Amino acid sequence: MNYSTKTKIMKLIDTINSATNLLKSMVDYNEGISACIDAYDMIQHKLSEYNENLEVINQIEEQKKAYKSFTIKSMRTNKKYIKQCILKNNNIKNTIEKDVICKIKLVFMPYKAAMWDSLASIYEAAKKDENCDTKVVPIPYYKYDIGEQQYVYEGDKLPDGVDIVDYNEYSLEEENPDAIFIHNIYDNSNILTQVKEDYFTWNLKKYTDNLIYVPYCLSSPVEVKDITKRVQFSSKSIQFVDKVVLDSEILEKDALNAGIPKDKFLTLGSPKFDDLYNKMKGDIKIPNEWQSILKDKKIILLNTGCLFFNNCVDPFSKLRLVFDIPRYLDNIAVIWRPHPLTREGINRTTPQYLDIYDDLCTKIKEKNPLYKNIILDQTADYEISTSISDMLITEARSSLLITYLLTDKPIMTLGDYTDEWLLPDGLLYDIDDCNMPWFEIAKKLSAGDDLIDKKRSQALGKIYKNIDGTSGQKIFAKINSEIINNL
Repeated sequence: MNYSTKTKIMKLIDTINSATNLLKSMVDYNEGISACIDAYDMIQHKLSEYNENLEVINQIEEQKKAYKSFTIKSMRTNKKYIKQCILKNNNIKNTIEKDVICKIKLVFMPYKAAMWDSLASIYEAAKKDENCDTKVVPIPYYKYDIGEQQYVYEGDKLPDGVDIVDYNEYSLEEENPDAIFIHNIYDNSNILTQVKEDYFTWNLKKYTDNLIYVPYCLSSPVEVKDITKRVQFSSKSIQFVDKVVLDSEILEKDALNAGIPKDKFLTLGSPKFDDLYNKMKGDIKIPNEWQSILKDKKIILLNTGCLFFNNCVDPFSKLRLVFDIPRYLDNIAVIWRPHPLTREGINRTTPQYLDIYDDLCTKIKEKNPLYKNIILDQTADYEISTSISDMLITEARSSLLITYLLTDKPIMTLGDYTDEWLLPDGLLYDIDDCNMPWFEIAKKLSAGDDLIDKKRSQALGKIYKNIDGTSGQKIFAKINSEIINNL
């Protein structure tokens, strides 16, 4: 039995006690007696599902008989009658508390495999706890493509070792999980993708006391004047969430300004930090098809967001600046990792670029000579490119920039650096910096010369919580504790 079911049983017995106290003053006490018996019927049913041999089930049966034998005269003439009945109810409650051993039921409901890293370390911590019944139920979604909705399911793309339950075989109503973890709360307001309505936040909330939102992106270390631009808080669905995992105290301040109650906050970092932190310490398996291109080369990782082609004035010229580097510097290779929803973003915001984008991706995949030593990374695991690269070129507000700071490797922004940046000055290069031409920077970095060599991870640790690989464990421990303490 899970904790939420046991909690409801305990509260129902408290309600039976309250109703019992009122029997002697009721005009129609038979209605009150029937309500108490019906409540015990429900409790018996739930306990029988757990273990039909429980002794307390027999105790409940005897107590139901006692209620059926009540008379208004016996209650009014014997003051002890009600007290004895409540005492027996409390004995039943104590027996249930002792004999019914609970497991915390947790379910993780990712929708995109590439975003699993935002939940992974919480899942790993829960999976190790023998007192938890932990399941992963990837949910289907629709993506928009040229005016049509395409059904997508990515459960088969999650990493090895993640125990998957098919969403068709998982009943939220029957399971009634103690907590549901999600990384998408945008429901019907997402312009690029949309999960099935069954999994909108207001529907999920019907089946759990703890709907936990773990954002799939990291907060940008930029001072935000318009709080609605914090994507973590931009959805009205935040009202249905019980807890929001925040990665920094800066974000906590913004959340308060957005009107989100403080008791919803779990300011404990992000599992995304854990994922990269742990992979930096382990061995990375490079895809076979990449190895010949990357051998003996310095690797630049180019990261573009899902709305890059909408936000950038001349996006293809900006890409060309980076793609030209390997043509002139033989010891450099570029891995381009567009956001997994890039094509959907182009289709929705700049459809005139769609054919150009598709053609560009095809030429890179087919190793067209114009795109020498360039790899298109469309894997679900961004940490491969992050770990093996020597430098990152990215949009300034990208969450990948934040995790990459953890590596202490050089970072260059794509000309969108802002004075509202909350990290120390001089931490990043900028592709449009006239004082430090990007090509000269690339040459120096290819030779291992980082002109602004600083401890970038130290600066990161001053803003973000638990960047040492412990975020997921702490999030799990907090949720686990709250579920148990609410019993």
